[in-house]
Formats: sequence, C-alpha cells, structure tokens
Amino acid sequence: MKTWRIHLEYDGSAYCGWQLQPNGPTVQEFVEAALNKVLGSTGVRIHASGRTDAGVHALGQVCHFHTEAERKPAQIRDGLNSLMPPDVSCWHAERVADDFHARYSAIGKLYRYRVRTSPSRSALERGRAWHQRSPLDAQAMTEALSGVTGTHDFSSFRGQGCCASGPVRTLQRVTVEQGPDEMVLEFYGKGFLRRMVRNLVGTAVVVGLGRQPPEWMVEVLNERDRNHAGPGAPGYGLYLVRVDY
Repeated sequence: MKTWRIHLEYDGSAYCGWQLQPNGPTVQEFVEAALNKVLGSTGVRIHASGRTDAGVHALGQVCHFHTEAERKPAQIRDGLNSLMPPDVSCWHAERVADDFHARYSAIGKLYRYRVRTSPSRSALERGRAWHQRSPLDAQAMTEALSGVTGTHDFSSFRGQGCCASGPVRTLQRVTVEQGPDEMVLEFYGKGFLRRMVRNLVGTAVVVGLGRQPPEWMVEVLNERDRNHAGPGAPGYGLYLVRVDY
C-alpha cells in the first residue's frame, strides 16, 4: 500500500464545506469521486489537514490517501484536474512516507482572512471578502489580537459543534495589514478550534469599528464563554493558505 499526498486549491462558495455530508455538495465528495476514477478503484478515502467550513476557500489544502495502484505524480495531478469541477484543482501530488498523515503530521497552519474596507461593495470580490463600509482601526485590531496570541483556553472563540477534545490552542502569530481597500489578517498556529479564526476576526472587527477598546479582547478570552465574544465573520472571507510539515 502506497501513501500519497496531494495539495488542493478550491473556491468554497458552492460547497457545504470540506467534509462529506448528506445535506449538500462538499469538496471531499468531488475529489474522492475523481480520485477513484484516476486510480481505477472504488472506496479510496482521502484525509485532509482540516475540515474547512461552508464557503471557506483554500490555496493549500493538503490531503493524503493510500492505494495499491501504480501512478506517476503527474498522472494523479492531471487526472484529478480533468475530472474535478473547475472550482477545485490539484496543483501538486507526491509519494510520501507510510507514516505521513495530513492532519497529525502538520506542525503549523496559516489562515488568511480578507476584509474589504470600502464604502462601496465590489462585484468581483463578492463571496471572497467580507465587506465593511466603515473604516477599521488596524492598530487597535493589532493590539487586541496581540493580547490573545500564545497558549490559551479559546472557549470564547470556539464554534458550536466543535468536536475537539479540549479548548486549549497555541496561536503563534497574528498580523493585520491595511491596504487602500482591503485589510488582510493572518493567523498561524499548529491547530485551530472550529470557527476559531472567524470568531477572532469578528471580535477584532468590533474593536476596529471603535465599539470596544483593544483590551476587551483579553477580557473576552478570559471569560471562556462564546456569548461574550463578537459575531463570527462569514466563511467566505477565510482562506487556508498553507500547511507546514
């Protein structure tokens, strides 16, 4: 049995998230269907580095699978791209060690959240960035988020239905960059709770709008109660950029 790793890019707009579910189309559903055709088999399952939610995009989702089939990397990559929907693509495939696991072997993940900061909405950025008509204070948001970096109980930013065994995570790095019409927030850590990044962004935006001071973010963290945080940011502004191994 051979172990393979593939790297995927996808626009999550049309999907109910990564993971297979009976309620609607998922990215995993289409990737697995294409992969089984490429391998000439049935029942091959893929395991992702993480389960992105409905509407969330990926630039570098990583998955692994096992197969007895003999294929070259280009055959895996090109075969998938010929069979998957146009909003999902494979940009790399390679054989890896048998003990590799897309999720458990990861040492870090980079997530990016895009906020469009402009009085007018964008037709081309619809479904790809969260629109805020009012200006945001990037310095205040940076100060707020710096207070929650490190290892903490992130229960206040944990999404409903999270099945993680515990709420403690290490947020290694957060950056906030404001451009002419767009703010980009990046979050790096080994692992994240369900909707943790989106809830951090939504709470930081409350600070950026001037509705709460930067130190409020730490107060929310210490409450360990989701009801004290700000609203979650929508999924369509979030991107899984990279997974490190």
